[in-house]
Amino acid sequence: MNTEITLKDLLDLFIRRLKWIAIITAFAVIASVFITLVLITPKYTTTTSLVATSFTDRDNTNVSYNELVASNYLVPTYIEVLKSDAVLNKVAEELGEEYSSSKIRSMITAEGVGETQVIKVSVEHTDPQVAMDIANTIADIAPDVIVEKAKAGAVEVIDYALLPTSPSSPNLIVNVIIGFLLGIILSYAGFFIYEALDTVVRDEDMLVKTFDIPLLGTVPPLDEISNSSYGGAAK
Repeated sequence: MNTEITLKDLLDLFIRRLKWIAIITAFAVIASVFITLVLITPKYTTTTSLVATSFTDRDNTNVSYNELVASNYLVPTYIEVLKSDAVLNKVAEELGEEYSSSKIRSMITAEGVGETQVIKVSVEHTDPQVAMDIANTIADIAPDVIVEKAKAGAVEVIDYALLPTSPSSPNLIVNVIIGFLLGIILSYAGFFIYEALDTVVRDEDMLVKTFDIPLLGTVPPLDEISNSSYGGAAK
C-alpha cells in the first residue's frame, strides 16, 4: 500500500480545494477587520526621553571616556529606579487617586537606547491626553528621585512627550495580514487532515495510487448494466 505524500499531492489538494480555501480566507480577513475596528479599543503611545550621566558638573565640557562609560553602566540602574514605587508613587500622587503605582507601571515601558546614555520612557493608554500627562509627570518627577535613590550621577529631560494623534495599536494592516495567512493555513490544514483520514476510494486512479497495483478491469455501476439489459430485451 502506497501512503507516501508527495509535493504534487499537496499541490493537487490545494488546487482542488482552492475555491473553499479562498472563501474561508475571505471570511478570516473580514473577521480580522471587524475585530480590529470594532472589538479592540485603540491605544495611544507617547514617549519622553531622559539622559543619564555619571557626573554632576553640568557645566563641565571636558568629559572623559571613563565618565561616559560609567554613565552607560548607570542606565540599567536608573531604569529600575524609574519603574520602582519610589518614583511611581509620587507620579500617582501627582495624577490623583484614579492611578496607583502598579497601574502606571503596567502602562509604561522604559529602556535604554542602544549603547547610549539615553533612556526612553513610553506610555500607552486608551486616552492620548492621559498618556501624555503620565509621561510628562514621570519626566518631571523621575530625575530627582532617581539621583536621590541611586546616589550617583544626574538625570535630565531631553524631550517631553507630545500628544499622540493616531493610535499605536491595533495595527489594521498587520491584523489583516495575520487573518489572511491564518485563513489559508488553517483551511488547508483542515482539508489535508480530512482527506488524510478519508479512506473511501472514489475512482480508479486513486485505487492504483493507494495500493500500487495494476488495474485489470472495472465493474460498471449496476444501474448501467440493468439499463443495457432492458434495452437489449426490448429489441
